[in-house]
Amino acid sequence: MISKQVRQFPLLYVHQHSRLIVGWGAYEMAGEECKTNGITNALLITTGLKGTGIIEAVEGVLEHAGISYTIYDKITSNPKDYEVKEAY
Repeated sequence: MISKQVRQFPLLYVHQHSRLIVGWGAYEMAGEECKTNGITNALLITTGLKGTGIIEAVEGVLEHAGISYTIYDKITSNPKDYEVKEAY
């Protein structure tokens, strides 16, 4: 039988040591999630979405929450070890 249960988005999944938020509007929770987890400087990693409005929307959410951030946009869709090191 197929479940036709309707769920609200975004969805919050909590596991023993981690949290995952997915779905429409999940990015709007980024600032509060950073605060909850003691993050004061977030690292935004993108494969080239800058200028599309997506990264700018996340920037706005973080700024509103008082979270500073750094953008790293030199990553490929299948990151290489040197890209991860450079972002770090």
